[in-house]
Amino acid sequence: MKQTVKITLITIIAFALYYFSSKFYFKNIYDYLCNFISIKIISYLLTYLITGMPLFIGLFLIHKPINITKSLGINKGFLTGVIFAAFFEELYFRGVFFGQLFRYAKIGFIPSILLCALLFASGHLWQSSDLSVLVGIFATTFLGALFFAWTYIEWNNNLWVPIGLHLFMNLHWMLFSVGDNALGDAYANIFRAITIAFTIVGTLLYKKHNKAGLKITRNNLWINKNWTDPANNVNLKQEISE
Repeated sequence: MKQTVKITLITIIAFALYYFSSKFYFKNIYDYLCNFISIKIISYLLTYLITGMPLFIGLFLIHKPINITKSLGINKGFLTGVIFAAFFEELYFRGVFFGQLFRYAKIGFIPSILLCALLFASGHLWQSSDLSVLVGIFATTFLGALFFAWTYIEWNNNLWVPIGLHLFMNLHWMLFSVGDNALGDAYANIFRAITIAFTIVGTLLYKKHNKAGLKITRNNLWINKNWTDPANNVNLKQEISE
C-alpha cells in the first residue's frame, strides 16, 4: 500500500508539473531556443526534453536508472521511424502517466486511463473556440487516448506500438491536409475508424493465433491485481526495490 501511494503521488505531481510547464511555457522555450539554434527541429526536440524534465525526475524517484526504459515500454523492438509529436505524447501520456499508475501503482485500467485521457483531450482544446468543434476535438482525442493505452498494454507493454499508430495517423494528417484541428473532416474520421478497427481485429487475431489471453480483463479494470509484469513475469514490487 505504501508503494502504491508513493508511485501514485510522484507520478501525478511530476505529470502536473510537466503539463503546466508545457501548456504555459512550451512556445516561449521553443522561441528562445530558435534564437540560438538555426535547426528548428532540434529546438523542438530540446523543448520537449526541457518541459519533460519533471517526468524524468519522477521516474528516477520511482525506478533504478537501469529500469527506466523498461518501465516506459521503450525497451521493446523498434520497427518504425518517429516524429517528435507522436513520440513525446505517447512517452509522456501513455508511458509515464498512464503506465506508471496502471503497471506500478496497482491502479486499475479504467481510473488510470480516464485520468490520462481527460488530460490528453484537454490539452487539444486550444485548437478551436467553437463549442461544437471543441466537443468533437475532446471526444476524438479522449477516445484516441483510450485506444493507444489499450494497444500499449495488449502488445506486452510495448510503447512503440502506440507510437507507430500515432505516427501513422499524424503522417496521414500532414500528407492529405484533412483538417486544421484534431477533429478533422469526415474522410479523416473514416480513416481513423478503419485504422482502429484493423488494429483491434489484428490484435485479437494475433492473440488467438498465439493462444495468448487479453491483458486487460475484469481483474484489472478497477484495481490492478496482477502485481507481475505480464510481458516478463517479473515481480514489480521486487523490481522497484532492487
